[in-house]
Amino acid sequence: MESNNVEVKPARILAISGSNELLLSALQDESGRSFYRGHEPKPDGQGFQHNEQLVGLCESLFAEAKFRVQDVDAIGVDLGPGSFTGQRISLSFAKGLSLALAKPLVGFGTFCFWAHALGRHALGRDYRGDPLLILIDGRKRRFYAKLFVEDSPIRSGRASEHTWERAWERTWDLSSKDLWHLLLRQYGAEFLSGLCISGPGAPLFLEELAGGNRAAGELPDLEIDALEADALEADADFGRNLRLCPPPDRAALASGMLKLAGHKYRAQNYMQASDGPLYLRKSDAEEQRDSRQVDTDLKKGI
Repeated sequence: MESNNVEVKPARILAISGSNELLLSALQDESGRSFYRGHEPKPDGQGFQHNEQLVGLCESLFAEAKFRVQDVDAIGVDLGPGSFTGQRISLSFAKGLSLALAKPLVGFGTFCFWAHALGRHALGRDYRGDPLLILIDGRKRRFYAKLFVEDSPIRSGRASEHTWERAWERTWDLSSKDLWHLLLRQYGAEFLSGLCISGPGAPLFLEELAGGNRAAGELPDLEIDALEADALEADADFGRNLRLCPPPDRAALASGMLKLAGHKYRAQNYMQASDGPLYLRKSDAEEQRDSRQVDTDLKKGI
């Protein structure tokens, strides 16, 4: 009897992430081998150098893999959230390459590819693993955060309430203290006691929670006011049970990007020309523009 099984070759994917300090490009060839190149800014205050480094990273990547750029099946790009400038640079480069090569462009989020890099399965609602909070430094003493839990209902609200929701879709842009208090109130101390914290902004988040009096990455002893303690039936030192996940290395991050981009490509979930990055807040330029417009309207008496 003949078999109907057809061997599916791995997609040839170029994936790029520039939404955070680490600029990363990754390539998967038809045999499933992966290659990656990364660049981080030097600690000299010069800031991101994505615009100067991105083309060179990709050129060295293709040279190492002995692979022609025109032979890729698709291009994947990290849509953020993260640095406004970094997101625009990487997306503009990916869109230009997609148009020049007539290849599909797929987008993926920073939160999900970081979860993948930690060995978690995080495609849409299908998440498996311990509760995981991914944090990204949003600047201005705020953090972009996403909570992943297994695809099952979890308690939301104070202990006296019995409302339920799926937390996988919860994404925030908050200060460290506001985010922590929100999680306490919505999900409870028992749930948070098993929480694993990771992401490029995780060490800074924990340092700020501790008031800057501890080394980065050390877990804080968090204070809970009497009302919260009573409502949550929690004591003030439950935060010691938190876990700071070791950060994934570049190879793991590259693998996470390629997995998500490959999934989007096989599903034909392509980006459109009008699609843009994931912004959780307005840029400084937009805020300044809106402020000027308000001033103008006030002067006109609108």
